[in-house]
Amino acid sequence: MINYKKRAKLKSYSPDDVIEKTFVIASKRWIYRKKLAGKIGKGIYALSMFDNLIRITKPLENNYVLAITMEPDADYEFELDSIMWY
Repeated sequence: MINYKKRAKLKSYSPDDVIEKTFVIASKRWIYRKKLAGKIGKGIYALSMFDNLIRITKPLENNYVLAITMEPDADYEFELDSIMWY
């Protein structure tokens, strides 16, 4: 199940169906990373940078994935420090 929220009055670069597809892909990547954990270690977070956005994903309990999307000029290092507590 995909559930996402965005702040009011923010411009989205993608339509909802594209956002949902990218979240499905991110979830599948974390499933694959879990399979490799015995060889490469447990995944902590993933950072993807694109022309129009930065996305951080982090696995949570019960096979949930936290995804945070930011503007390309955002202070993603601050966000990384913030989500490490989840």
